[in-house]
Amino acid sequence: LLLSAPCRNHPNISLSCALRGDSQLVAMQTSSGPYSIGLRERTLHHQVCELLVDILPFKDRNKLSDEDLIYRFLIAADWNAEAAAQMLREYLQWRSQEKMDDVLDESFPDEIVQGYLVGIAGVDREGRPVYWTIPRQDLLSKHMPILGTPAALRWAFYAA
Repeated sequence: LLLSAPCRNHPNISLSCALRGDSQLVAMQTSSGPYSIGLRERTLHHQVCELLVDILPFKDRNKLSDEDLIYRFLIAADWNAEAAAQMLREYLQWRSQEKMDDVLDESFPDEIVQGYLVGIAGVDREGRPVYWTIPRQDLLSKHMPILGTPAALRWAFYAA
């Protein structure tokens, strides 16, 4: 291990660099949220990579890295590599079907934008962001029959 430091943009993630056999430095994640990444976790990460080799690198515009995304799903699956791989595959399939990588480039009717108050309201006890949405009933009841649920749902994805 040559260097270890918190990620500049994401303080809950630590990064380190290791020297590979071919003398190249390779960045490796050393934590994800409150979890330390050690040999056991790296082994599980490698197992997930082997199960998902057909879809690596992952198509997710919002990911920090493929490595971090795998660790997040391993944590969610209680460190079960097969369950994490299945969940991650389903997540990426959903992102593809819903065209989630394109949602930030979309524009939305003013009726939707004005009809929803949304935002991040701080963090919970464990430091995770809290997302809230408050629909304005007067505007939504007027415009939803015209705009439809899909447009409102896309706006919710965009605003999150």
